[in-house]
Amino acid sequence: MWRFNWQGLMLSLTAVVAFAWGAWAQDSAYVPFKVNVAATVLAMTIDNAGGIAHIQMEVMANVTDTLRLPFLKTDGVRYIGTQRQTNAPAIVHNRAGKITINLPEQSQNVEIALYSVNGKRILRQKVSATNAVNNIMRRNIAIGVYLLSVKGTGGNTLSLRITHGGGGLDINVAFGSRNENLSAISQMTKKTVDAMEWMIAVSAVTAGYKDSVYMLRPIAGTNALQNITLREESSGSGNGSYESVVIGGTRWMKKNLNIATANSLCYENNPDSCAKYGRLYDWETALIVCPNGWHLATNQEWDRLVATVGDMPSDKLKSKSGWNGWRDYYQNGSVYYSGNGTDDFGFSALPSGGYVWSGLFGTNADFYFDGNGTHAAWWTSDFNFRIMYYDSVGVGRGRDNVNLSQKFPVRCVNDTTLPTYTLTVEKNYMASGSTNPANSQSYIIAGQQVSISAMPKIGCSFVNWTITSGSGTIANANSASTTVTVNGNVTVKANFTQNSTSDYGEFVMIGGKWWMSKNLNIDTENSWCYNNNPENCKKYGRLYRWQEAMTVCPAGWKLPDTTDWHGLVTVAAGTLPPDSGNVLRTVIDAKAVMKLGAKNDWTWQHIIGTDNYGFSALPGGWWFSGDYYQDAYFEGAGIDNSCCHGYWWTATTSTWNDSHAYYWHMDGSKEELKETYKSKSNGMSVRCVQD
Repeated sequence: MWRFNWQGLMLSLTAVVAFAWGAWAQDSAYVPFKVNVAATVLAMTIDNAGGIAHIQMEVMANVTDTLRLPFLKTDGVRYIGTQRQTNAPAIVHNRAGKITINLPEQSQNVEIALYSVNGKRILRQKVSATNAVNNIMRRNIAIGVYLLSVKGTGGNTLSLRITHGGGGLDINVAFGSRNENLSAISQMTKKTVDAMEWMIAVSAVTAGYKDSVYMLRPIAGTNALQNITLREESSGSGNGSYESVVIGGTRWMKKNLNIATANSLCYENNPDSCAKYGRLYDWETALIVCPNGWHLATNQEWDRLVATVGDMPSDKLKSKSGWNGWRDYYQNGSVYYSGNGTDDFGFSALPSGGYVWSGLFGTNADFYFDGNGTHAAWWTSDFNFRIMYYDSVGVGRGRDNVNLSQKFPVRCVNDTTLPTYTLTVEKNYMASGSTNPANSQSYIIAGQQVSISAMPKIGCSFVNWTITSGSGTIANANSASTTVTVNGNVTVKANFTQNSTSDYGEFVMIGGKWWMSKNLNIDTENSWCYNNNPENCKKYGRLYRWQEAMTVCPAGWKLPDTTDWHGLVTVAAGTLPPDSGNVLRTVIDAKAVMKLGAKNDWTWQHIIGTDNYGFSALPGGWWFSGDYYQDAYFEGAGIDNSCCHGYWWTATTSTWNDSHAYYWHMDGSKEELKETYKSKSNGMSVRCVQD
């Protein structure tokens, strides 16, 4: 909040005017003011000597009074901001607390000074072209509006307004600019400026109102009425406290700000738009317009908001109505999508649009209203903005060289940030299931309830939740879906158990996919046990026709296609066949095979597997459905003399014949896997992959 200490600071009005007439031509600007409460109006500028000149008057509530300002015909230096101008003897860039002043090479000595709006000098330092480095740094400069003075050779003075976002300020002065327009100037020569800019500060006589501070460049003669509304510090528009919502420990206003100030307007100048969407402000006004105890949100606070909301943040932050819909023209416009959100957190973002700049950097361009119904952008204190679109689920960030004279809405953030904590979720057995949150959730305030859920995989069951560290309370530890009240950083564990009677085996992660570690053994009409012996089903699983294989995997699982198998084999062998079969085979105890004195599993020709990945492939053989020449038969399982072969269907139909499908074949006599195709009427093993 800007407050001015008038006692001992201000010259009398007569003295100031007398001082001004000694330096300026005898023209005047007459500026009428009308304020909603009794107030003091202060006008301040920098004179040719680099000092601060003040003029002030007292005004009664809702009574128009006129302030006389000397109309300046003076020598000065043109200030160049984000839009360059030609033939300029000095170029100044102010961006995120870093001010760069580029001076022509003929300049030798310059004095830099910074003043607060009440005339207090914050810093003064001389810099010289003979110095290798001219850098002025100050820490902990308060947020607000300042006057920067650059006094050059012959008393020429550059004076300009600086709006600072708070924190450190770094001023770098560079001599010998390579800009052609600058190098052509012999010195910081005198340039006639029609009228110098004045900083206007309006402050209520009684406490409880926020000051209004802005810049004014008057014209000679009568100027437009300055109609100023000073707002109460405890309320937005005199109607009580602001509605707010806490998201991730940060308290946000639930609506865009709607406080009438200079340099603000309603969309298309329609007061109804202000009532619905809030006002549109330029950046410098946005930086100081938030009420006492609130501030313009930083990019860091926006980043925290997005991180707290999680995936598809704009969908969760946008209001439930008001956003335009759109059609997917890649589908010939046949699919219509709503642009509205779910407003899960009460942020209620509306598509307010803005007053935007139409030109490119360095050009003169017009401003125009755009975006109502389709997007909304909010200023941040970091010289840019955050934006949401009707047809996007993200929250974007504007470029850093944005034109700060554009006008966008403002969302204020409370100065008090609540402490936040992190909920970490663990599992007792990684392959047994999944949880939500999957790993952790941050920015949780004390006492907040967070939903947690556990989803066991096929063949596993949820047991309970336990707190392994930290401070929190689980509402129902025996329920897979429950809540935990967070009182500090806390870690909870989802406990699963594997069903001992599972027909699916354990589950193994290979190449980023979960695979069953056993062939499927679910009895269906079009499936068989090898040699029609149920004992073989227990060991090798069932043999399925392809149509049956396509639908037999449990919910959440599927028959893998050729792409899934390619990923599996490539991980296992580092390449596709013929080098991958051995590392996928099940481990066989050679001593046990010798004791049995018979061929078993993959022991034909003494080739045994190493089962590096827990895939545990077994030679389940296949069932030939028969044809014109042969009857149906079983072949290739590890229990008979046709040993040893494993066959697994894929979900991919053959490109050669759609009555055939691709399958993978592991040959016990060779260290290889191969992909080929057979008729879908045959029976083969099924190994499911998680969908």
